[in-house]
Formats: sequence, structure tokens, C-alpha cells
Amino acid sequence: MVGIDIEQTKRFELMLKKFDKKTLHRIFSQKELDYCFSKKFPHIHLCGKFCAKEAFFKATNLKIPLNKIEVLNDKNGAVQIYVEDKKFNADVSISHTSEYAVAIVLCKAT
Repeated sequence: MVGIDIEQTKRFELMLKKFDKKTLHRIFSQKELDYCFSKKFPHIHLCGKFCAKEAFFKATNLKIPLNKIEVLNDKNGAVQIYVEDKKFNADVSISHTSEYAVAIVLCKAT
């Protein structure tokens, strides 16, 4: 199965001004937040990770909380999805500009 999502990065820039850490933790794990906030424009990277989570939902039809899905980069920068700390068998690609982020998730057969 495949899923894709696109979002405006501005939405996440506004979210960072509006929400506290508790609210962010409902969507993102601490590892995801640490990665994104290590970047010059964290809202763009948060948007990309959110898109990957939404694409994952579309590809799998799983109904689990957003913060139980982690979109992490390995040491080479490749994006991996973890569901409740277990690596999910999927290919993930995230791209972004200053205005939009997009992600696609392709679930592999097990």
C-alpha cells in the first residue's frame, strides 16, 4: 500500500508560536523534536515528519496516536518509521521547500 501527504509549512511555523511543549508531544516524540529543533528552520522539518505520519496512516489504515509513530533519520539520513519502538517495513521519502512539505510511504510486504 502507498500513502502520500502534503502540507503548508507555514501552518507549523504558527503552531510553534501557539502551542506549548505538552501539545507538541501529543504529535511528536522527543527524538523527533530534538532532530527538528537542531535545524535552522524546525517548522519545515516538523511539517515533513507530520506528512510522513499522515502518509503512513493512509498507507496502513492503522488508528494509533500520532506520538506512537516516530519518523526518524538513520545515521546516513535515510528516513525510517517506527511504530511503538519497532521498525516498520516501509520506504519513506520526505521533501520540502520553504512553503510545502510532502511525504510518501510505501509499505513493503512482510
